[in-house]
Amino acid sequence: DLDIYATEEFSEKVLNHFKDDEEYTVTNTVKWRRDYDGSAISRVHKLEKDDKMADIIITDWASAIIPILQYHSTVVMNYMTARTFVSLYPEWTKENKSLVNPAVYMGEKSNLQTVLAIMKYVR
Repeated sequence: DLDIYATEEFSEKVLNHFKDDEEYTVTNTVKWRRDYDGSAISRVHKLEKDDKMADIIITDWASAIIPILQYHSTVVMNYMTARTFVSLYPEWTKENKSLVNPAVYMGEKSNLQTVLAIMKYVR
């Protein structure tokens, strides 16, 4: 499972690369934001190739990493760019620790999908 983040400006280039060059097939496009924790996500293209799955996550913000900062917990706040690997909480990541983002409990953000997403990382 691979998550790729892009801004609206580069969304078509990224999607076309995975479809044309990498030969992935788009299986679904989710356009509503309620399915995801962060309001920075405008849509998600779900792709498959053989037994590989990829989500291309599009944001209408200026930076593609903004959705990462809004996720349910620090356990998923690590990412790679073309030049580096970034771990926003390196000591916690190394020690298999995480902090749940308190924003997921505000308003209507806390739901079964969020709880199940967090539970994937419980050991």
